[in-house]
Amino acid sequence: MEPDRTDDRIADDEILYRRVLGKDIPVVEGERRLSSQAFTDRDKEPSVDRARFRNYRPELTQLNPTCAVFSVTARQVREIELPLRTPDGQEVMVRPFDVRPEPEDTNPSHAVIYAVLPEFKGRSGFDKLLKELRKIAVPVILPTEDASDGVSGAGGEVNY
Repeated sequence: MEPDRTDDRIADDEILYRRVLGKDIPVVEGERRLSSQAFTDRDKEPSVDRARFRNYRPELTQLNPTCAVFSVTARQVREIELPLRTPDGQEVMVRPFDVRPEPEDTNPSHAVIYAVLPEFKGRSGFDKLLKELRKIAVPVILPTEDASDGVSGAGGEVNY
């Protein structure tokens, strides 16, 4: 049975998948390192797939063996805390990001991570989001081929 797609709020515990190009998880000192560019987006709203609408099959998000899939939960996105300077000069901690569904004809699982506070909608706020996503994203599938030269490498599904 397919999940109901009429809901417009993504639950905190919902798993979100992000396809990442192999070049954005280079091997550094023998280990793959997730680049902050893995979540970059020209509209400053990184696209993700809602795992439940992919039947918890991350390979449907991966599409290509040279790509990886990372996951975060909606709660993790919503709990990102960053400092904000108030008009009177005080610094307060805020939670400026959320996730909203944006289903597409070709991808009904599509959603985006976006800034809910105007102070975080620009380049600086987006860069902070990228840095935080890099910290919390968990690998689900690693590429089975090197994206730069097509050489097979260690990869595949990651089990917890």
